[in-house]
Amino acid sequence: MVDHHLPDALLLEYAVGSADPGHALITACHATLCPQCRATISDYEDIGGALLDGAPAPRVGPADQAWGDGLAQQMASLLSAPDLPGGGMGTGTGMGTGTGIPARAGEAHGDKVLPWPLLEILGPLATLDWTRPFDGLEFFEFEVPGSDTITRLTRAHAGLGVPTHAHAGLELDLVLTGGLFDETRKREFERGDIQSADIDIVHEMTILPGEPCLVLTVNIGKFMPRSPEAEAIASLLGW
Repeated sequence: MVDHHLPDALLLEYAVGSADPGHALITACHATLCPQCRATISDYEDIGGALLDGAPAPRVGPADQAWGDGLAQQMASLLSAPDLPGGGMGTGTGMGTGTGIPARAGEAHGDKVLPWPLLEILGPLATLDWTRPFDGLEFFEFEVPGSDTITRLTRAHAGLGVPTHAHAGLELDLVLTGGLFDETRKREFERGDIQSADIDIVHEMTILPGEPCLVLTVNIGKFMPRSPEAEAIASLLGW
């Protein structure tokens, strides 16, 4: 069960096709594993489609919950942007086609680890040319065309930690195997969960016991050490 989700603002940007391509990728991967966020994207697409057609925005959620005017205004503003990447709105099917990276339920090609949007870009895990700076840690950095984000897969063994650090912009981690624990905020993240932190968060992370933790990371800006240990790691890894 997925307990930690993407911010609604990113789901909205994804639905209307205005998301940065790196954010579109992690949104599609998370939505592939998360029925709740997949449904939210579909709702946003329905609202956007109605606004494009000039019809009143449909209500979403419980019948007694009115849809806020503020969201409708935000949606209309996003839809009117002249430079939406990928052509703007999706189809209203929950597929996020405006981003060029659709989100579907389930996984493809028999791969039980990578959500299919990531598999389509990178291919199978076994084919990746991992960087192994020391025992128990490996990572694979890659570029998403047109994105301003830093994107990588990281695989770490149980017990390894990320000392106290911050980020120059929004940090998003999607857990694909194993588990991750935020020592500072006392939150546990497992498969499908999103760990997110903005520029005001300073935290420390630990890999949970069990299988290695594989994480898709999409960051705006670099890793910012806040301890001597984190400084050493940043220097070693080039982060």
